[in-house]
Amino acid sequence: MLGAALMVSLLALLAIALKARATNTADSSAHRTLLEETRRNYESQIAALQRRIDAQHDEMETRLGFSAMISPLRQRIAEFEEQIRKSYMSENVSRDTLTQTLRTQIAELTRSGAEIGAEARRLSDALSGNTRAQGLWGETLLERVLEDGGMREGVHFTLQTSTLDGTPLRNDDGSALRPDAILLLPGGHRLIVDAKTSMTSYLRYAEAPTDARREMELKRHVNSTRAHIDELNARQYHKFIPGAMEHTLMFVPNEAAFLAALQGDPDLQAYAAKRNVAVVSPAHLISVVQLVVQLWRVEHQNRNAESIAREAGKLYDKFVGFAAELDTVGRSLQASVKAYEKCRASLSEGRGNMVSRAERLRDMGARSTKRLSADLLSAAGEGGSQEEEAE
Repeated sequence: MLGAALMVSLLALLAIALKARATNTADSSAHRTLLEETRRNYESQIAALQRRIDAQHDEMETRLGFSAMISPLRQRIAEFEEQIRKSYMSENVSRDTLTQTLRTQIAELTRSGAEIGAEARRLSDALSGNTRAQGLWGETLLERVLEDGGMREGVHFTLQTSTLDGTPLRNDDGSALRPDAILLLPGGHRLIVDAKTSMTSYLRYAEAPTDARREMELKRHVNSTRAHIDELNARQYHKFIPGAMEHTLMFVPNEAAFLAALQGDPDLQAYAAKRNVAVVSPAHLISVVQLVVQLWRVEHQNRNAESIAREAGKLYDKFVGFAAELDTVGRSLQASVKAYEKCRASLSEGRGNMVSRAERLRDMGARSTKRLSADLLSAAGEGGSQEEEAE
């Protein structure tokens, strides 16, 4: 664009010059004036064009420098946008997968809840009004709690025991005693546990349609629980079972039924304690079981400590005996050394020792195939020299 303007100015200047020559005016002064004015106009236009060229050149350099400066930033922004895009797509996929997994788990929980509800309904129907079924259910849960607590049947507890060491368990009137479980404690002590399942009134209480009906069934549930407490108190297990503790645990296998009884009668535990009975739920019983297991663990540690002490005493006694026998062997060795030295002295030392006499026999012509050791001959020679000097 600047080059075109420059060409136009040059052409205009050339036209003016040609026009001045064509007119061939005689007035040279006017001609010089025209030329001078044309020159100044040309120089002015050239200077203006130069300034425009310089300004555009500076602007171009500035643009190029700024572009080079922001190029890395533009690249980083593009990379960041790409990462955001990929992250968004990945999050969409993960979100869809998580949503599907959550839906599956919710469906599974719903199905499991429905199955549990159906099982609970069937159990409720089976237990309602069936005292025998309630008793078996309570005994089964009692055994499960004991085993889950770390106990082993026959080691830490017994079930439905009617004899003890071959002797039948009976009360004063001869009636047989058969507690649901006997917890065996260290030192020969025993803790009696009886499962008492009073579910009929509780189930009616839980399903009562009105508050008045609920209150009535709750009172029946409390009265049934109190009746079980009185029954256990009357059995007096601690009087007829050797080592039995005075208090008996009454196991209520359902937490909700246990809490409902306490809600209906806040003084129920105090009522039971006065009759040497402690009413426990599965959560309470598992704590008792763990305490008993810990007692047995401490008992085993104490027994091991006693065994270690006994074995250490035996080891020390053996060590004392060994030291005494070693001293005896030392004295025997010393005596043997003295006897050896005496025998050797009689063999090669003194006047007329046996080695010297034997060598004289050899010198006199005794036939032999062996010789005495150099040590014996040397010792006998010194002894013989001393003998000759003495003579």
